[in-house]
Amino acid sequence: MPFTRPLILASASPRRVELMREAGLVFDVRPSGVDEAAIVEPDHAAFAMKAALLKAKDVAARVEAG
Repeated sequence: MPFTRPLILASASPRRVELMREAGLVFDVRPSGVDEAAIVEPDHAAFAMKAALLKAKDVAARVEAG
């Protein structure tokens, strides 16, 4: 199923960019302003989910505003 909106990577991680390009995806890189050091969660999975959600919300708000 093709994407109906542009795909955005909310991370500046060179490895994530490389993996997505290797997968053949076309996307924009727009790093979030989320401070991951401020995220406190009890385990790695919860941390990853919280960080992803906060980054997505941060970048989405800037995309929708711009």
